[in-house]
Amino acid sequence: PEHALYTYYKTQSAEAAARALYAEAGSADSAEIAVVDAAAPGDRPGLPPPPELRASEAQAAMQTQWLGHCLLASTTIPSTQTFLSTNHERFPEGVACVGDQQVAGKGRGGNQWTSPVGCLCVSFTARVSDGRTLPFLQYVVSLAIVEAIHSLAVRALPALRSEKLPVDVRIKWPNDIYAGSLKLGGILCSSTYSQGEYNVVIGTGINVSNEEPTTCINALIRERAASLGEGSPPPPVTREAVLAEVLTRFERRFEEFKAVGFEPLKPAYLALWLHSGQRVVLQEGGAAVELVIDGLSPSGYLRARDTLGAAYELHPDGTSLDFFQGLVTEEARGGALTATSATDISRDRLPSRGRSN
Repeated sequence: PEHALYTYYKTQSAEAAARALYAEAGSADSAEIAVVDAAAPGDRPGLPPPPELRASEAQAAMQTQWLGHCLLASTTIPSTQTFLSTNHERFPEGVACVGDQQVAGKGRGGNQWTSPVGCLCVSFTARVSDGRTLPFLQYVVSLAIVEAIHSLAVRALPALRSEKLPVDVRIKWPNDIYAGSLKLGGILCSSTYSQGEYNVVIGTGINVSNEEPTTCINALIRERAASLGEGSPPPPVTREAVLAEVLTRFERRFEEFKAVGFEPLKPAYLALWLHSGQRVVLQEGGAAVELVIDGLSPSGYLRARDTLGAAYELHPDGTSLDFFQGLVTEEARGGALTATSATDISRDRLPSRGRSN
């Protein structure tokens, strides 16, 4: 096989659960990807080498009850998201899959996600019983990732502990992580329904030490160290540390989300996003409507109001929004999107042209 996923277990119970599933559902081995036990790689000669990611170190740092206890890691893999989406039933809930590099990484809307050296590319699984909460799950992931990056920045530079934003990393709706105007990471959630539950595969790519093509966590921390007058920059944050912190933060937020829903998490989310009070112009049918973004709608989409107070609900389908240019452009039926560098969204097709009072 061209690729090899090495399997690591945090606990004996995680290993036992995984082996029981292998016996029931069969191995995820294929002609392209071999799945092997990291503790016994000699059983499969001729395999690609183990990953550079120090998986056992990452698992030791995870403070999780179930997430990441079964960890698959590879030097290269076509797509962690595709692999888990295809094979999630063969692994316990909470399995995580990491590739040092992806050769066919998946982004939102079928876009390709590049994964340069130094980027953390990971997908993991979770189960949701109430399908009405699914639109909010990507917000929980976004919140956990930004909180994890802030935590790592404080760990590197304790002088930042009292800062509201230890580094300027925030959420760009609906599924991106930004440092100022530069993209630092992205999120993709996909789900299937089986036996009364939604099996969700959550994927993210986060720039840890690769300063190209935009910026990375370590560059941001170095800049903050310089602004504080630190004599020398702190040791670089590793992919292992980011992986452990992201999974730890997500599990905590996810358990809270399952117990009480997204509403109690919303203040923390809105405190870390880019958009409250942002003014944009909706261009539709030759007219321009000034809008102010004021939060999320009850159904989980972007909410904005015009100068008369009428509310618009915006969601991913059919229009184009360039936050940094302040433009929202409605897609003509059968036409093409006209805004550039856009996150695809659409206004809810409600009476009165998608407005509600």
